[in-house]
Amino acid sequence: MMKYWILFTLLLGTSSSFSQEFLLPYRSGDLWGYSDSFGNIVIEPKYDSVSPTHDNQRWDVYQNGRVGVINSKGEELLKPIYSGLERDPKHSEYHDYYVKLDSLFGYSYMNGIFIIEPKYKELLACEFNYRYDYREAYTFLASVDNVANTYKLIDKNDNDLLTGITEVSHVTDHFYKFKVEAKWGLYNTIEHK
Repeated sequence: MMKYWILFTLLLGTSSSFSQEFLLPYRSGDLWGYSDSFGNIVIEPKYDSVSPTHDNQRWDVYQNGRVGVINSKGEELLKPIYSGLERDPKHSEYHDYYVKLDSLFGYSYMNGIFIIEPKYKELLACEFNYRYDYREAYTFLASVDNVANTYKLIDKNDNDLLTGITEVSHVTDHFYKFKVEAKWGLYNTIEHK
């Protein structure tokens, strides 16, 4: 009897591991969408191109030379209007996005909600708050003037924390060296001092 119970438990565990939704690129004419493994259309073809693989049930889609992100229901988390997307970090379950709109950068959570709208020539996430089910970016280094090479440190609400930065050096987790008004200082991005 114990042998059958173990076999049943193994089969149940195996079947639940394969229950994750699996979508395949599907083409109709010149447009692409997604179908399930049985050929049933899940996301109607309306894109010029789609990614064959996903990251955490999110797929890249392309339209008119622009890129966006959809979920397994076809909801556009990031509409395909962006000139570029970069996952951050690249190899993680979180995958927030650096978003490029023409020549300006912003930062979006993986669900498509913007933390920082695309309005900076350069943007770097400096600090994250890791929580139980996600990580939250909350300190950024943003360009202010590319000609004068000045930067500012901002929080997730785009409030200035430190301005007039002319040089930056990452020291270790949570610590950066900033040059402001020809003087160097050490800054803790958690304590904001």
